[in-house]
Formats: sequence, structure tokens, C-alpha cells
Amino acid sequence: MTINNKIRSLFLSGKFKDVCAEFDKKSNTTLTTQELMPYRIGSLIFTGNIEKALALFEPENLSTSTRIAGRFYIILGLIRKS
Repeated sequence: MTINNKIRSLFLSGKFKDVCAEFDKKSNTTLTTQELMPYRIGSLIFTGNIEKALALFEPENLSTSTRIAGRFYIILGLIRKS
């Protein structure tokens, strides 16, 4: 299983802390940031790290679909926080 598939599988299984841990590992510096950014942002939001998710989200560097998914998770997190 590739790392991209592993992260997708963990995210869809609701294992958000494990997704965050995969991104934090030094050995995974080759992660495709563009493709996996929604999973990273969503996992940070669902584990209560809204500030870190906001800091990582740079919409000008993302494709349209990735930007939409990222904004969805950030908005969801801000609603949950309020």
C-alpha cells in the first residue's frame, strides 16, 4: 500500500490522529502535498488543531478541488469551535 493510499484509508476510517502522525513522520517528506492536503487539514480540524490547519492552508498554491475541500474542513472546524 502506498503512503497516499494509507493516508486516504486512515482518514476515511476516522483515524485522524494516525493521519496527523503520518504527516509528522520525518520519513514521509515526499508526500504529495497537493493531493493529500485536504486529508491533512481535515485531520487537524477533527483533532482540534484549527490554528495549525489555518497556518498550513495556502489557497493560492492549491488546485480548485483541493482548495474547496480545504475550505470545507476549515469552515466545519470553525463552526464546531463556535
